[in-house]
Amino acid sequence: MPQYKALHDTQIAKALEAHKVDDVEAYLVATKVHLAAIAGQNVVWSLAARSSGANELG
Repeated sequence: MPQYKALHDTQIAKALEAHKVDDVEAYLVATKVHLAAIAGQNVVWSLAARSSGANELG
């Protein structure tokens, strides 16, 4: 589900010469459960992917 994110206070972003103050993030998650799959044990697989244009590392 995409999420729209916007920075409310743009003064710091402008001082750091940020090019954008808003963007869209997208997430995709899939989970699969295998009951009694390996030696009678239950196995859960989960895969997640995320796309973001945000500057997360500063």
